[in-house]
Amino acid sequence: MVYTGLTTRPGSIHIGRYDYFHGQGEGVVAGTVKTKGTPANFPTVCKVWLFRYEDWLTDGAHWTDAVTGAFSFTQLNMDYTYCVVAIDHTLNRRAVIMDRVAPILA
Repeated sequence: MVYTGLTTRPGSIHIGRYDYFHGQGEGVVAGTVKTKGTPANFPTVCKVWLFRYEDWLTDGAHWTDAVTGAFSFTQLNMDYTYCVVAIDHTLNRRAVIMDRVAPILA
């Protein structure tokens, strides 16, 4: 599997924003998960977990879209960086990890 998509900007401190569990953050982490193929990569259905990089608390888990392979985590605290882990539920492929992901403003 290949993690693609996701554009981030350099992080900066934003006072007064809360994390996912409080539901008041303004950050978004989004991307797609695809399996390598020939002639092109194709979307993959898998479970995607989001962890705060600083303390490894989970900020949720979602299934990717079956048609596009897209996922999105919203209402995230902009003060943290995150680790995205995509796990193949069929256990046919290894997990894909993208660490130190900075959320972008929604």
